[in-house]
Amino acid sequence: MEQIIEKTLEKVRKSNALIDGQYKHGLQEQRILLTILSKIGFTDDLNQKYRIKWSEIMTATKGFTDTCKKIEAVCESLRIKRIRLDRENSIHGFGFVAEYEILRNEQCVDFILSPGMREQLLELLSRGHFTLYNLQCVLSLPSTHSVRMYEILRSRTFMKQPVELDLEKLKWSLDIPTNGVGYKNFSDFRRFILEKAKKNLAKYTDINFSYKALKTGRKVTSLSVKISKNKRWQPTFKSLQSHGQQQNPPKRNFIRPGDIVSIAGEHFEVGPSVLEYKGRSIPIGTLTVMLKNGKIELIDTVQGDT
Repeated sequence: MEQIIEKTLEKVRKSNALIDGQYKHGLQEQRILLTILSKIGFTDDLNQKYRIKWSEIMTATKGFTDTCKKIEAVCESLRIKRIRLDRENSIHGFGFVAEYEILRNEQCVDFILSPGMREQLLELLSRGHFTLYNLQCVLSLPSTHSVRMYEILRSRTFMKQPVELDLEKLKWSLDIPTNGVGYKNFSDFRRFILEKAKKNLAKYTDINFSYKALKTGRKVTSLSVKISKNKRWQPTFKSLQSHGQQQNPPKRNFIRPGDIVSIAGEHFEVGPSVLEYKGRSIPIGTLTVMLKNGKIELIDTVQGDT
């Protein structure tokens, strides 16, 4: 009889190669994917099915993914999106989810991971070079870039501090387009990625970080980052359960940098001047017009501003 794993271990395990890979999801996609990963044990079968109840999806996404149609849209996005690992002599590309099945009567979703993902998630004890962290930390984070920054920094907590991060490699891992308008200047990257992540990680996770920009000539080329334990952070069952409650949507009728917007059921974070969407750069002014015309939805606002 086929075994289906439902139990959540409350811990996420990833190889460090996977953490440093290039990929980007909407916030709700990230939360659902990480909930799947929290069910994976060190020695699971390679073709194991993992089951997520709709109630777990509601909890993980703060109630935003609350219909079968929305769940299907997120599952399909997880199936078709790719990750790239930059290895010494090659680039390895693969998907996250090989297949999924939405069971309406049971109100749950069964997932099978792609072969590439299994390699990066299973048998980690024997291979080493992996990171283990608390699921609650990432479910609490309100920004897609903050989730990725947490993973990247969490994987380096064992290193001698401070650690040096190459700026271009960091942007590559965050899947920030090198030829896009957003975050082209370091001042924008610092304001909307680094400072935002610094504040979010200190508020919601078990680590803090500080950083200094390092220059080659007049150009910032790397960061000196000091990662430390966040002594104020404590996991609480109450804070995790609160994610199942639907938030009241913001009332603003214009868009600002850092806002989270929904386009065709997917959630995206607005950059300093544009939103990078499927190869297009949509200016904030255009996003505001789209919001007023009902073509996009404002899901969350920067720093809770309304």
